[in-house]
Amino acid sequence: MSSYFNQINARQRRTLRLFVTLMRASDSLLQRSFQDDPLGKQLTQTEFAILEALLFGGSMHQCDVANRILKSRGNISLTVQRLVEKSLVRRDQDPEDRRHTWISLSDEGRKLIESVFPGVAEGIEKACDQLSDTELEEYIRLNKKLDLGGTSDHET
Repeated sequence: MSSYFNQINARQRRTLRLFVTLMRASDSLLQRSFQDDPLGKQLTQTEFAILEALLFGGSMHQCDVANRILKSRGNISLTVQRLVEKSLVRRDQDPEDRRHTWISLSDEGRKLIESVFPGVAEGIEKACDQLSDTELEEYIRLNKKLDLGGTSDHET
C-alpha cells in the first residue's frame, strides 16, 4: 500500500475501496455476461443497449436514450445513425419541439432484439450465479441508494 493511501482518512479509504470494487465487479459482470457472444456480429454492446432500452421503454427522445444507457449524446447520435442505416430503428423529428428527435424500434429491430435478448439475459443470469436471490435484491437496493441521478428505476 502506498504511503499516500495511509494519509487519507478511514472513510475515504473505505469509499475508495467501494468504488474500485464496484468498477471491477461491473467490468467483470459485463465481460462474463457477453462471453458466450450472444450478439454475434449483429450488434455492438452499445447498439444492443439502445435496442434494449427501446424494447422495454418504448419510443423515446434520443437524449433520454443517452441518459438511460449512460452514454454521451454524441456517442448515441453516431450509434443511432448506424442503427438507422441498418433499418433497426426509426428517427423522427418531435413535432412539438424540433430540437428533439424520437427514436423507435423498426419491425426489423424489434425482431432482432427479441431474438438476441434471451441469450444476453441468460449470460447475465449465469454471471450472477454465485449470488442468491436475497443477495441480488440487497445488491440492487444498495446500488439504488448510490444512484443519485435516478437511473436505477429502469427495471430490466
